[in-house]
Amino acid sequence: YESTDNTSQGGVVLEANGKTNERGEIEVEKLVEKGEMKPGKVGSFTLEAEVFDKNRQAIAGRSSIIVHNGAVYAGMRSPKTVVEEGQSVRVEAIAAGLDGKRLSGVKVAIEGIERRGKWIPEKRPEGYWTTRYEETEVKIGGCDVVSGADPVPCAVPLPRAGSFTIRARVEDEKGRKNETAITAYAYGKGNVYWHTEDRNRVDMVPDKTEYAPGD
Repeated sequence: YESTDNTSQGGVVLEANGKTNERGEIEVEKLVEKGEMKPGKVGSFTLEAEVFDKNRQAIAGRSSIIVHNGAVYAGMRSPKTVVEEGQSVRVEAIAAGLDGKRLSGVKVAIEGIERRGKWIPEKRPEGYWTTRYEETEVKIGGCDVVSGADPVPCAVPLPRAGSFTIRARVEDEKGRKNETAITAYAYGKGNVYWHTEDRNRVDMVPDKTEYAPGD
């Protein structure tokens, strides 16, 4: 078995040898503990098997099993995700089961998050200066709605120019949470700091400790 999700590389959780029964089958049991998979992520287990006959000839195969974080998923869409500051992004939310069918009566928590970023200068151990991007999240509004047969609307105001995340969270009967998110942008006045790689830098390595004019 190999356990993996979108945030990790996984690893082998069980290895064993055995013999097939009269039907050519072998049962494998493994207790799967609750992991650290984040809401909205989907994981999988991969079963790989290699079978040998009496002449030591081998044939191998594999199969994967999808692991869901919960029994309910949130879905969300928006016809327009770029607006002027002060306007609202309108979203529509649904709840769906593992079969993809819409579920009614599920509480959906929708919240708007402003991602405020800034560049912080810092001196590296090698002696040169660089910048580090730091981002904080601030809740700006949202809606608590109940899913139905049709998508449920919600308007999230974007107070200023910048980048925003709109999340929809749901919870199944066992308390397992899932979420989905979309990114929205507002344009307007003021400066907005975007996260870019600090690659516009040239390392200068001196060949001596002191220089005179004209060197």
